Amino acid sequence: MIGTPQYMAPEQIEAKPMDARTDIFALGVVLHEMLIGKPAFAGDTIPSLLSAILKDTPSRPSLIRADVPQALDRLIASCLAKDPNDRLQSAHDVMLQLRWIGESPEIPSIGPPIALKQPLRRRLAMAILGALGAAVIGGVSAWRLWPSEHSGITRLSFPLPDGQRISRPLHQFVAISPDGTRVVYVADGQLYLRSLSDLEAKPIPSTNAAAENPAFSPDGRSIVFGAVGERVLKRVGLIGGAATTICPAGPVYGLSWAADDSILFAQESGVRGILKVPASGGTPALVIGVKDDEEAQGPQLMPDRDHVLFTLATGTAAGRWDSADIVVQSLKSGERKTLVKGGTDARYLPSGHLVYGLRGRLFAAPFNSRQLELTGEPVPVVDGVRASGGLSGSMQFSVSNTGTLVYVPGADETPSDSSQLAYLDLKGALDPLKLPPGAYGHPRISPNGKYLAVEVSDGKGTDVWIYHLSGTSPLRRLTIGGRNTLPTWSPDSRRVAFQSDRDGNPAVFVQSADGTNAAERLTSPEPNTSHAPESWSPDGKYILFDVRKGLSVTLWSLFLSDGKVAPFGNVQSPDPTSAAFSPDGRWVAYATSADGQRALRVQPFPSTGAVCEIGPGVAPVWSPNGKELRWSAGNFFVANVTVQPVFGVSTPIQLSAQGMTSVSLAIQRNFEVAPDGRFFGFVSTQSRSPTPVTFQVVLNWVDALAASTAPH
Repeated sequence: MIGTPQYMAPEQIEAKPMDARTDIFALGVVLHEMLIGKPAFAGDTIPSLLSAILKDTPSRPSLIRADVPQALDRLIASCLAKDPNDRLQSAHDVMLQLRWIGESPEIPSIGPPIALKQPLRRRLAMAILGALGAAVIGGVSAWRLWPSEHSGITRLSFPLPDGQRISRPLHQFVAISPDGTRVVYVADGQLYLRSLSDLEAKPIPSTNAAAENPAFSPDGRSIVFGAVGERVLKRVGLIGGAATTICPAGPVYGLSWAADDSILFAQESGVRGILKVPASGGTPALVIGVKDDEEAQGPQLMPDRDHVLFTLATGTAAGRWDSADIVVQSLKSGERKTLVKGGTDARYLPSGHLVYGLRGRLFAAPFNSRQLELTGEPVPVVDGVRASGGLSGSMQFSVSNTGTLVYVPGADETPSDSSQLAYLDLKGALDPLKLPPGAYGHPRISPNGKYLAVEVSDGKGTDVWIYHLSGTSPLRRLTIGGRNTLPTWSPDSRRVAFQSDRDGNPAVFVQSADGTNAAERLTSPEPNTSHAPESWSPDGKYILFDVRKGLSVTLWSLFLSDGKVAPFGNVQSPDPTSAAFSPDGRWVAYATSADGQRALRVQPFPSTGAVCEIGPGVAPVWSPNGKELRWSAGNFFVANVTVQPVFGVSTPIQLSAQGMTSVSLAIQRNFEVAPDGRFFGFVSTQSRSPTPVTFQVVLNWVDALAASTAPH
């Protein structure tokens, strides 16, 4: 070790890798000592001093001196965090925090510290600003902004407060008010409002229903957001009052509050395309439809109040948003025009610019809103903006009408579409299949334990493929034509039912697993309705399938001998039911959602009207012997099942099996229980530690944008 032990960071003592955050810790020690007049850590010997640094937490200065503001307390506590990831990440961030504290009119000057006469504010300013000059210059260059020397630019930043976590990072979670004075973000399922003149963010009451995609009203007095837990859109005023429901909605791919006081949004499930609803509430109307292989994102009404700007992706692979198009479409004529090929999450700015993202970088181009065309070439304007392209196509940035930019730096948050199929025992031991990583979905093991049916996406479409679990033969494509998903085995392991849109609305088809026969249609959905297979009865006579119409899903049974269909058990939910026959065919386990809560239930088959409540959860699956029921509720759970003298389940036990992806968030079952009792599913081929969240604010950004996009 080289250095003064009194100011060493934990990673320096433990000989771990060090970076600028190591100096942030030392700075925190200095600030703490400046306030209370004695070292932050103490020990009679060097070993005892080092031990104190590793284990002890210094007292907060405000507990010793009543005139120390809590904001300064929190700043020092962040600098002194044991884990470098939990500290402020740069000297630039520290300087901005100190500047805000020093300039706040709400914080009085602090009296003379021990043995010193100067007020704390001046002393901090002189000591810190002088010491950090070079560090700040280096910190600013870490995030590039073109042009970097614009005289009107002012940069601010604030970190996500300790203890808060971004709850839905793959959806939009930050927005700025039209006047550029306030930022709203989503953390822990709640909306928080941060005024740029305040020292901390404040929670917005009645917005804790798994919020996402916040957007300000044109006057900046209200916010609309998706309440995923309740499957609705809500609005809330910033001056108080309860949030009110606007309309039903599934998870959304971006929304905006238009100048005509309407809400435009694209949703992840249900009615697909772009919907419009009055901000005062009502029934949403589909104003722009999309094809079965298309996805819309981020709609914005243009100034002419006729055209809508949005992103249009094609295909089902995770990378579809990187090859998406930025388009405008007329609400009157339906005429669609492509503006940019290869971009996502576009925003039109009142300054006459089009800004969009691509692979973590923002691009901008001058745009004529009357002619609806670019009048110059797009140029890169900000590097390193957190992207969510794999799921929703969103970029974590927002621009006010006054030209202020807020964004979240970071890497692309796209979840990898390269997952490994593997068995997983309860001790966490993995047994991967002899298959390369790929974009797989909904694996199903045949009842005889010999075969796997699985979705495979190749960027052009999705099909069902068959694999012999012995590994003696390669993966074999089964389906051809349309988008084919949700494979379900027959009890004799000879046929596979699946959903396909090859002839219109998604319906249930069946095909021989060996591919010798053509696919046969089993159901015929009504217009704007889709059918999805869930489970095949052990006697081979019935198939349970979901019927989705709008935002409602009901469970039905198909009698294969005569093709008759009938609703089952009065089951209704906004989400897929993931229904599953028990091995003896006498019971059906399924999941429903209501008031934001997903619940697991069991009914006898045929239904008698009796319902057994299991508890919170989704994606039920029976053990091969029918004596256990397993499901997902963030983690895996299992309960013993008894059928005599009446049906019952034991108290659920949480299992230790971890490591499979797409479980905690999946509402359709994305895992399997193999005949030997092991789990089977997807194991991510890459891991990513949580990325610290810092909100960067750039005042007068549009002025620099105009300079960077002007003809040269």
